Amino acid sequence: MAPHAVSNGATGALNGAAPDTSSDTASQDVNFARDSSESLKAVNLNPFGASTGPQSLQGTYYTCPNTVINQTIYSVSSKIFSYETPGAENSLDAHLQLWSQHHQRENSFGVVPFFHRLQVRSGASNAILGYFSKNGTFGQPLATVLGSNALSYMHPTLAGKSANLPLSLNVSAIDFDSSSGSLVSNYITPLNVARSLGYSVVTPVNSKDGLELQFLTLLNHYLAFLTGSPSLNLFDGPEFSKTYTKFSNLLSVEKLGQLYQDLLSNTNETPSGVDQAIDFAFNNLNKLAGTNYKQFEYIGHSNPETVFVVYGSNESTQVSDVISKITGSTKVKLIMTLPFTNASSSLKADITAALFLGGVYHNLTIDEFTYPLNFVWSPVTITKVLSEFLPNLDPALVLGAQTLQPISNVTANTSPEGRSNKYDNVNGGGSFHSQIVSATTQADVTNVDSADVVLVEDASLLNYFDILATAKPGATILLVNNKPIKDSFENDVVAKLPIDFKQELDKLNDATKGFSDDFLVQLGFWRASLPELGGFIIKFIATVDELKGLKPVNVLPEWVDLEDTPVEEKEAEEKKEESKEEAEAEESEPLPFFPTETSFFPNPRNDNAGVEETIHGGYRDLATKLVFPEAYGVKKELRPDLPVKNFVVKVQENKRLTPSEYSRNIFHIEFDTTWNWLDL
Repeated sequence: MAPHAVSNGATGALNGAAPDTSSDTASQDVNFARDSSESLKAVNLNPFGASTGPQSLQGTYYTCPNTVINQTIYSVSSKIFSYETPGAENSLDAHLQLWSQHHQRENSFGVVPFFHRLQVRSGASNAILGYFSKNGTFGQPLATVLGSNALSYMHPTLAGKSANLPLSLNVSAIDFDSSSGSLVSNYITPLNVARSLGYSVVTPVNSKDGLELQFLTLLNHYLAFLTGSPSLNLFDGPEFSKTYTKFSNLLSVEKLGQLYQDLLSNTNETPSGVDQAIDFAFNNLNKLAGTNYKQFEYIGHSNPETVFVVYGSNESTQVSDVISKITGSTKVKLIMTLPFTNASSSLKADITAALFLGGVYHNLTIDEFTYPLNFVWSPVTITKVLSEFLPNLDPALVLGAQTLQPISNVTANTSPEGRSNKYDNVNGGGSFHSQIVSATTQADVTNVDSADVVLVEDASLLNYFDILATAKPGATILLVNNKPIKDSFENDVVAKLPIDFKQELDKLNDATKGFSDDFLVQLGFWRASLPELGGFIIKFIATVDELKGLKPVNVLPEWVDLEDTPVEEKEAEEKKEESKEEAEAEESEPLPFFPTETSFFPNPRNDNAGVEETIHGGYRDLATKLVFPEAYGVKKELRPDLPVKNFVVKVQENKRLTPSEYSRNIFHIEFDTTWNWLDL
């Protein structure tokens, strides 16, 4: 379960012009250029191409869920405020900024929405409240895009003013977990804020349904208009920003605007409270859009034995995919069946109270599964969780072999189904994890934990991750070797593979393929995933085979008994007791299956461009540059080659405090810093 909506107990013409920029125009131009560059960097993460305008997002489109939400916000908003987010300050609003400030795209109202990004700080909502008090919005909601961490800073200010504040809060659950050092989805903070302030909460439960993302974002905007108070559209964090897949039947900007205008036109009465506003909004949307959304939907058997309650966009999508493969089980699609009554109330307590009030509490058993913020949701982990509550669950129903797509159906429009990228900038000095999913029909792009093909770009990654844990038995492992072969492939590469990796590989049986260079990566992938692939690549494969570009490595049975090479007997005798105590005190921690997503971008790499060529123009060239420093960009700096700021100080007093015959030299030195900009 996860809520489409949760509660507690006249169209105005908005000016879409940018604010006055007459002061310090040059500085703002520089900042805009920098922001645009950062936005382009974030937008270009999409492997299927960037969207240059919201009008292009219609019908079938490859993008991430966050972009679909941005398009809906842009379509019906004239003023958009945004807040910086962890990982990348513009991870949520990169498209909004490009469409508004760079490409000047009009929305459904025929205006270019005003966009402004704010920093997350104490009193973060003061700027928005100041705008409301000065300009007003004629009753129309003001759109805001922010992360869950920003909402906690806004809480004190919003608690003092909620009436007559139509604020459409589009909240991403993205947050930084300091305990694991990773980017996670934190639904706890925004839900607690909404609970304490009595705001309505809308959450999409199917991240692969683009129409649901559009409708619920539009519904949240409409709820803010109906109630005259803030309303939350709460969705997933990293998964919504970094998972790219195919969406179908997306509405255009014009159709979204028309639907919103129809919602406003059909508002003939003012609801008396938030609860009534939610019911009214759902009924109105369903009537106009032909949908059947409810606050709480139930999917499954009419007389279930087990009911699973799930909250979160990504969690709900993945769990529903697993549940759909299990016959006789059920899935509750929406959550939070009670109004918010206690900020510290948990989901289990809410469900218990609901069943108690319904008179069926004593006939049911209620249990819960608690997990950390950095818990990785994948088919295997979900199956393990469900098996704790379903003893007779057959994992083969969930983790069974998938049918490969026929080669004749593989086109640019059908493959891949989606892609998800992660950057772990800690392990191995920085690693990149990409998952590619291809299927015959629309499929969920989840964390792949039973891959058919695994490509390892560097053998050193085997020391940081359990690569084989995410590969299905009989999978193909492509190991890229970028080092020259001096002796033989077996001695230079195979012999240096980690022993644990060899042992696990032997357990999985079959063989792995290694030794590839950059230009062979695509060949190795397609040959492993579709060995019968025909056409132009046949001659290329034959050429590579002749040159032995791909070297098959047989998994030997004796690998399972391999042990680390023992140290010399003398050293072993000296450290025998110490090693024994350490072995008993602590066991070696298992390697993680998936990288920890610490950033949206890879670690920056310094370009070793070499020493710049120095041109000696003689004293005339030097004199010209000194006479016209502005034209040649000449500046008076101390050691400009260093990455830190340097200063020249004047010694005002220098006294020796110890006698000359004393072996230690202690001085009292005073510097005169009044004449420069050094601030001690």
